[in-house]
Amino acid sequence: MRGALAEAYGTDTDTGAWQPLTVRTVPDALPAVPPPQPLSRTARVGPRRYVCGNHRATGSVQGALASGARPRRP
Repeated sequence: MRGALAEAYGTDTDTGAWQPLTVRTVPDALPAVPPPQPLSRTARVGPRRYVCGNHRATGSVQGALASGARPRRP
């Protein structure tokens, strides 16, 4: 993580000495997805109609981003 932060902030400072300021826990931040659930669903729902969002993939911010980035096929 420190290496990624150093890259993001464009610093060559030794990030090994960095200390976290705080940690936040968000209870119930992600929806419960009991099995069996598909890990992803097609974004195309009809001719020239697409749906994206975390409900089309894993229920998370990453799922929403992955859903929106999926290539669209005619």
